[in-house]
Amino acid sequence: MVEEIQPLLFEVCSLEDLVRLAISVILPGPTQIFHYKEGGDHIYFCLIPVLGLTGAKSIPAVYYYKSLKEVKGPYALIKTDGEPEQVEFSDTTKRGWHATVIVNLKKVPASFKFD
Repeated sequence: MVEEIQPLLFEVCSLEDLVRLAISVILPGPTQIFHYKEGGDHIYFCLIPVLGLTGAKSIPAVYYYKSLKEVKGPYALIKTDGEPEQVEFSDTTKRGWHATVIVNLKKVPASFKFD
């Protein structure tokens, strides 16, 4: 019998917070931001494994943000070397900016219930 692991859900205060988190997390590869539409809401989220809470297993931590508006462009960009910090959404990456992709999904697992 396979035990289903429920993700930990965390709602962030802004889409900029989610971009900052996705770009700053160090994993074996870049952290993507996922997007899907549910009713009238656009939900953006990223998955970050939390290790050590259940022995050798990791639990997915899902950080998400709900918006009534969809961002334009498949890239989230952040520039932190100036004042103030800048977050943008674009069709391309930019030199001197950190970038992550926004992946559009048709559906998400039933265990992801974004209240």
